[in-house]
Amino acid sequence: SDAMLAVYPPSGARFQAHVDNTAGDGRRLTLLAYLNDDGWVEANGGALRVFPPGSAPVDILPLGGRAALFLADEMKHEVLPTYRPRYSCNVWYYDRQERDRALAQAKATGRIGGGPDDGNISLEEQAAAQSFLKKLLGKDAEGHGGGSAAELPVLVSAAARLSQGAAKVVAQVVGAPPAAGPSDIAAILSGMTAET
Repeated sequence: SDAMLAVYPPSGARFQAHVDNTAGDGRRLTLLAYLNDDGWVEANGGALRVFPPGSAPVDILPLGGRAALFLADEMKHEVLPTYRPRYSCNVWYYDRQERDRALAQAKATGRIGGGPDDGNISLEEQAAAQSFLKKLLGKDAEGHGGGSAAELPVLVSAAARLSQGAAKVVAQVVGAPPAAGPSDIAAILSGMTAET
């Protein structure tokens, strides 16, 4: 299993709708445990929205002490914009055989999932997307990044230079369609302001 602590700032931070395991990486179950203090209300946002197959979406408020458990390779979900600091612990439980196959494939090919033409994303593309998103969403040790008004043109230019695979990862975070390319990401960022 792997665990991650997630902190969402109260600035409308969200996480685009996705399925955790679409590449056969071994994740079988997702467990979310909320660590927020008392008094969370709907107006605070930050609900987990799950999309059960054949049913209407369900919103789950991140009340302190509440947990959500779902199949990591089936349940589409997202975090709605949050307007209060939101804390959770995310744990993924793995199918050992699928995980071992995915790790062996990553070592041999640098990719997890189908062949190179199947739209999967290389480890290098994932790293490039992560680096770009850190610049977009956070600040480095010198205080640069975070999408300030002065830095948006630089980020737009960097987005236009992303590989197709890296753009696919970034698209999930900025709310672009899954097939969005580098120029689409750049266009979305061009329309943003530092407050967006």
